[in-house]
Amino acid sequence: MTLPGSPCLTHACRACCFETEMPLTEEDARRLEARGFARAKFARTDDGWLRLRNEKGQCVFLGPGGCTVYAERPEGCRLYPLVWDADAQRAVLDAETCPFTREFSVTPAQHAAVRSLVQRLYAERDARRVR
Repeated sequence: MTLPGSPCLTHACRACCFETEMPLTEEDARRLEARGFARAKFARTDDGWLRLRNEKGQCVFLGPGGCTVYAERPEGCRLYPLVWDADAQRAVLDAETCPFTREFSVTPAQHAAVRSLVQRLYAERDARRVR
């Protein structure tokens, strides 16, 4: 979870909100639907993956003041800039997109949370492919 004083908030950075390919869990989608958003407006399915939509190159939830669904944002957004490196089979900081990775302190619990999230995302993708 991004906390006050985090590099994202300190620098008002939104780099990760552009051309996002953020995967969504079913729980993420249900939480956003509970806020009144239609799934078709915020999510797309790509080869079984449920992903956050972009409009005009940015996350559909990015507004002038930042994330408009910050409290309900997807789990992947909460864990960012930690991302899954499929080749290394571990969580890594996304230095390619995030300009402030050196300012983040990452705990073993956060690494475990990314691994758990990835396992759920694969299971949900596999279930969508069977339908």
